[in-house]
Amino acid sequence: MRLHKAPMGFWLVIVLTVFLILIVDVLTGLLIGFVVGMLMNAREVETLEVGSLVSVPLLDKVILGEEADVEDPFGARTGLVRFPDRVSVASAREIGRTVTNDVGTHHIVIFDLTRTEYIDDTAALMLGKLIDAASGRGKKDFVIAGMQDRVADKLKSLGVLGKVRAEHMVPDLESAKQAARPMLKAALAAGA
Repeated sequence: MRLHKAPMGFWLVIVLTVFLILIVDVLTGLLIGFVVGMLMNAREVETLEVGSLVSVPLLDKVILGEEADVEDPFGARTGLVRFPDRVSVASAREIGRTVTNDVGTHHIVIFDLTRTEYIDDTAALMLGKLIDAASGRGKKDFVIAGMQDRVADKLKSLGVLGKVRAEHMVPDLESAKQAARPMLKAALAAGA
């Protein structure tokens, strides 16, 4: 047996459950042990999902192409947010908080969902808030790249995609860069 190699959290749940079974009763001990175990597991899931999130600025030259004449070679008015394979309630709040800060600093945001195979209801609503933030304040815009059918169905069922125009949804990251190009040119022409 490898019980001696089990993580400390495992032992904490076991000891707490046994203690409550002996002190209170079996049902209460098992119920509280189950809830504590679920909370500890949710924390690990949050760490994994948030750790897989990528939120980075993209240089204007990446969007416009190397031949583009850009005054500021380090200008980055577009942000890329690449979501993890799965986004659940465990990480939705932290991902939302992190990405909302990043969305506020860019004129255009590319939401890359090409790798996202699963999104739960809470995470879908969080994505809706991020889309609202990315399209707010008039001079902001966004593109959604690579949304798989399962994810699209979830977002549609919750009304998240109700205000999203068809030209804002593209099949892959390269198409998203092409869709962002006229948006970036407009932002540059407006003096952004």
